[in-house]
Amino acid sequence: MSIKLIDENTNRTLINIFKKLENIDFEISNLNTEIYKHVSLFEDPEDSKEPIVKDSLKKKEIYIKEYNSLIYEAKNLVNTEPKVISLKCDYFINNFSNTQDSLDYINGKLKDETILDGTKELFTSLAYNCTVESYSPFNVHYVAYKIPEIFGQEVTVNYDQVLDLEESIDYKEVSNELAKKIIETGEALGKFYTFEKGIYVGIDNSAGHVWVEDFKTEEECLSWLHDDQELEDENELEI
Repeated sequence: MSIKLIDENTNRTLINIFKKLENIDFEISNLNTEIYKHVSLFEDPEDSKEPIVKDSLKKKEIYIKEYNSLIYEAKNLVNTEPKVISLKCDYFINNFSNTQDSLDYINGKLKDETILDGTKELFTSLAYNCTVESYSPFNVHYVAYKIPEIFGQEVTVNYDQVLDLEESIDYKEVSNELAKKIIETGEALGKFYTFEKGIYVGIDNSAGHVWVEDFKTEEECLSWLHDDQELEDENELEI
């Protein structure tokens, strides 16, 4: 497993946290099973007078507090906002003839594994593309830790882009995911472009109002971004 920009001590700390989180998940699951042996699915366990239910709820509350504390610690260790972080593993793309076979294999291997909530999508995304991007460094590092363990395959984690949301820049190429975030939130001032499905998408947010335009060529896109004249084209879209 290759994790860039995180030293070995931090990596070991992260792995220890991941293991503790998985153990807590397992214990909470067992407690939930015990609780619902004594209450119906439509009954609020908090209303139960059964001593074993009350005891299980107290233990569950302690585990949840510990879980949240560990999550907070881990996220601080890998906090890279607003960097885009990517995970690369070409094993599934290269070794399965179609996406469905790859998905079936991944889901089959994950079926009996304890994995943290919110991370399964990153595993299955590798059936569609050998490189997947995320805004959650925590999730990416967790999946990077689990893939060698579950599938016996190496992965690479890269911090692909750094974008200072307070900085105004001329124009910059960004990933599709980051482009969508800029369009949706308007948080980053500047001019940006991305390439998606054969189309160059220009984004002008230099004045705090997001303008978006599609182009057939990179030259046309950059020319539009470089032009400071008032935008009057009927195809321009103000968000």
